[in-house]
Amino acid sequence: GKHFRRHHDSVQCYLPSFEALCEDPGIEAIYIATPISSHYPLARAALLAGKHVLCEKPLTWHLHEAEELAALAAERGLLLGEIAMYRHHAQWTQLRAIMAERAARGERLLALRARFTIPALGSGDIRYRADLGGGALLDVGFYPLSAAVMLLGEPDRVAAVSHHSSEKGVDLAGQALLVHGDMASHCQWAIGAAYSNAIELSFEGRDYLVERAFSKPPELITRIAVREGEPIEVPADDQFANLLAHFTALIRADDRAGYVRLAQEALATARTIDRVRRAAQSG
Repeated sequence: GKHFRRHHDSVQCYLPSFEALCEDPGIEAIYIATPISSHYPLARAALLAGKHVLCEKPLTWHLHEAEELAALAAERGLLLGEIAMYRHHAQWTQLRAIMAERAARGERLLALRARFTIPALGSGDIRYRADLGGGALLDVGFYPLSAAVMLLGEPDRVAAVSHHSSEKGVDLAGQALLVHGDMASHCQWAIGAAYSNAIELSFEGRDYLVERAFSKPPELITRIAVREGEPIEVPADDQFANLLAHFTALIRADDRAGYVRLAQEALATARTIDRVRRAAQSG
């Protein structure tokens, strides 16, 4: 069947195979939004065909696959971008500004708490398919873990626990403590729990809570709650549109340094997820 979509000058058409997509000279970049288990082979094929790759999170199922893709993209001078859309919302810019402001005041960050938990899904949902890369860690765990890494860097030490469902055949919940020097971030994720997606930053003099940190519609005006202070209103923003505009600008400018930065961001998250998985398994 004709399942592969080609966009060009606001016109959509369908090609009969992924190979045809890769061979089309009119296509510069391919957006991969398939199950996690297929990210690596599809991204590798696209890069080998000379296409820039935008890939849904997480970049790959296994760390060594992410490392291979990053090396291949660097070798060929191509963009390899992971779809971590929340980083491109005005809220993220505000969080970074808050961290810089508190640091300029000489205030130490004491802790970061991040969580993404969602209710149970329909029985046929692919996130319950172990063979497709399902499970809570790679689906919702990606968000708090990647946020902690982006804000604080890769951790020095990791401790983690995970709940694996023998009925579903995948992990359904987990928590990790990431130690960064003299402070720590606590990350929590689950499928089959009350809905929550939030980040809280605790400084010596003030706490900041973002209650819609990761998933939010573009028309939503969000607020950062401030303990002992007035809330900070963040205007509505389209994080997906901003992300795609950012990737497009890098490609148009052939910004090789930008390509490397994106790949390194994805690898930092992949390394941390791998450490969390191994820590949970050994515990």
